[in-house]
Amino acid sequence: MLYAVQPMRKSYYALIVVLCLTWAGTACGQFMKNELVLSAGVGLADPTGQFEDEVKTGQDAMFSAGLFLSPSWVLAVRGTYAAFDAEAVTQVNTGLQRLSYFNADVEAGLMLYPESWFTPYISGGIGIGLERSWFATGTGAEQPTDVLRVGMTGGVGISVHRQLKRWSLFTELVYHHYPTEGGSRQFVRWTTGLRLSFGGRPF
Repeated sequence: MLYAVQPMRKSYYALIVVLCLTWAGTACGQFMKNELVLSAGVGLADPTGQFEDEVKTGQDAMFSAGLFLSPSWVLAVRGTYAAFDAEAVTQVNTGLQRLSYFNADVEAGLMLYPESWFTPYISGGIGIGLERSWFATGTGAEQPTDVLRVGMTGGVGISVHRQLKRWSLFTELVYHHYPTEGGSRQFVRWTTGLRLSFGGRPF
């Protein structure tokens, strides 16, 4: 009788394992599906390094669309606009009046404590920036000049939400670095905004 019970127990345990694996696979499939998150915000763009001597602190706007690859990792495509007015000494020496960036980046983000109502995260990426400069002419008119630059980004942020709600509030600091012929363009973007998760996740 004992020998008959042991195979039954083994079959029972095997059935539990199969059911657990099936449930985990289904849950993973459900998680990987429709985990789209949209983010939008506005804030300040603060020049750093040599760039700080050329332009003043400006404004920025950001929009991104991301897809969760796991509970902690998200891959996103982000578009950013940052605009700066030239410093007075730069206007006198070069005629530069205004400078702006239209950036398109691909970034990866790591969410720390993704199931918590308070979710810090770090991110990094690469992308292309369209640098547009306006120069004053002798007649007072402004002529734009466009240059494409390849650069990188890295940042930290915090997302705050109510549990099981799709909307969340975020704020982040992101560093943008674009090499140039004579050095680099660097600025830190401080953006605050809202996120919407279509998969029902709180982040």
